[in-house]
Amino acid sequence: MIAVADDQDNAAIDVIANNTPFRPSKLTQFAPTGLQDLPPKLIHSARLDFYFYGPGGGGVDYPDAFYFALRGKTFSLLFWGPYKGDKGPAAETKAIEPLVLDSVRKF
Repeated sequence: MIAVADDQDNAAIDVIANNTPFRPSKLTQFAPTGLQDLPPKLIHSARLDFYFYGPGGGGVDYPDAFYFALRGKTFSLLFWGPYKGDKGPAAETKAIEPLVLDSVRKF
């Protein structure tokens, strides 16, 4: 699930529990427009592996989306905005992404 961000000046992080079993090969269903044939990029954090999709095609804003497994299910962290003339989140948001990913742990 990817929604369109309406607020260009603020940032947000969505944590989503998807009701789908976690299978890296099936993550293409979450790909942004135009990237459905490309697998997400594997990102290693301090504790977990994440699968990343950034902006896709089209003229809308996209979050930086990170997918991971928790208890066999697919979870998402979506980093939205602010958007400063680009389809993806601004540099200040990108700078905090690794810090947030490193703080995620399984329980």
